[in-house]
Amino acid sequence: MRLILAILAAASVPPLMINIYFLLERLDNSSEIFADSYFWSGILFKFTVLLVFSAGYVLLLGVPTYLLLRKFNYFRWRPMMFSGAVFGAIPAAKVTLPLQYSVIPPHALVVLSQEKWTEFFYVVSFCAVCGAMAALAFWLVVPKKSSETPPAAGINPPRVLRRLIGERNARKGVEMSSGKPPIQ
Repeated sequence: MRLILAILAAASVPPLMINIYFLLERLDNSSEIFADSYFWSGILFKFTVLLVFSAGYVLLLGVPTYLLLRKFNYFRWRPMMFSGAVFGAIPAAKVTLPLQYSVIPPHALVVLSQEKWTEFFYVVSFCAVCGAMAALAFWLVVPKKSSETPPAAGINPPRVLRRLIGERNARKGVEMSSGKPPIQ
């Protein structure tokens, strides 16, 4: 049940953020916003369409990432937010890349205006923030194991380093606990 709530929470964050952005953009004409019924129906329509798209995105990419991180016992907020940011930024970058709308072939040297690149980075960073916030919402709602520990054996870097240091010290004849040569 909490997994379903986490999916709904993660799916509703990007539509909320995008609609709040559009609402804040139109606040300079606040008298028109509250009187215009078409504006509010447009906001509701955009929210519904974005919610369906976002829910599919969470189901296709977010849930497998959650299962993968949980399998390796690395389900933390930082990896979830990073993966959410990547999953938000990559499709936005693909759709809004200025090179694809150019009439010059992609293999040619294309010099685009700074305005197009600024818009590109703005859209990609906004979508990355939306994805990161959706992943954080998912992480906050989804049930966690009671015994969340560092990464599982086999991929635990400190254990590997201890083993390597222990082998090196054994070759040198140094005892692991005190750092002194063993008594013979």
